Amino acid sequence: MASLLGPNTLTYLRAQSYNEAATELTAKVEPTAFEKAFGAPPEQLGSLLEAKAVTIGRLMEIAPVGTVDPSPNLYDTTLYSMGGVLLVAFGVAAVMSPVTDPRFVSQPVDDDGR
Repeated sequence: MASLLGPNTLTYLRAQSYNEAATELTAKVEPTAFEKAFGAPPEQLGSLLEAKAVTIGRLMEIAPVGTVDPSPNLYDTTLYSMGGVLLVAFGVAAVMSPVTDPRFVSQPVDDDGR
């Protein structure tokens, strides 16, 4: 289950962080500078992000001086979320106990480890 949901979840969370960072940067950029750089108004940011026409790097080029680059923090939400999932998994593993059902019969192990 983790091998199927893990990569998709990571990709989704990272894309959300990227889109939020791009939206915040776009709000700081002058609309005329945005339109000149990307050939479309800021209202079309969603479709421009999907087409990969707008990137954080290109937005930083036209952002006002002193704007902090959000790139180093794009994985924060993703990593905190996955850390929470691992913490829950650790808690579940910690409360598990051996099977004591009398119907459970363990197989003896021979010298070969079988």
